[in-house]
Amino acid sequence: MTTRTEPTQERADEPGSREGTAPGGQQPVDKPTRLNVNISTATEEALALLVEQEGVTITEAVRRLIGYGMVLYKADKIDKADVLIRREGQTERVIIL
Repeated sequence: MTTRTEPTQERADEPGSREGTAPGGQQPVDKPTRLNVNISTATEEALALLVEQEGVTITEAVRRLIGYGMVLYKADKIDKADVLIRREGQTERVIIL
């Protein structure tokens, strides 16, 4: 379930603000949506790893991992493409369930 929330501060001019106009006068950015979900221990650990390794907030970690997931999902399910990982001369196919 998602719910639309109003920001606690109305400052569209702050860096990273999701209110008002995007930097450089570009098109407006959507208001954020609050999402409350139950996650598994594995998901919690994945988020914690990204927070620690990248020095980002938990919210940014969620955004990034969803973004990565969408890239993989679209490549596999929509474009019907193979997703490959190449490491040290070895190539393996990623299977997305």
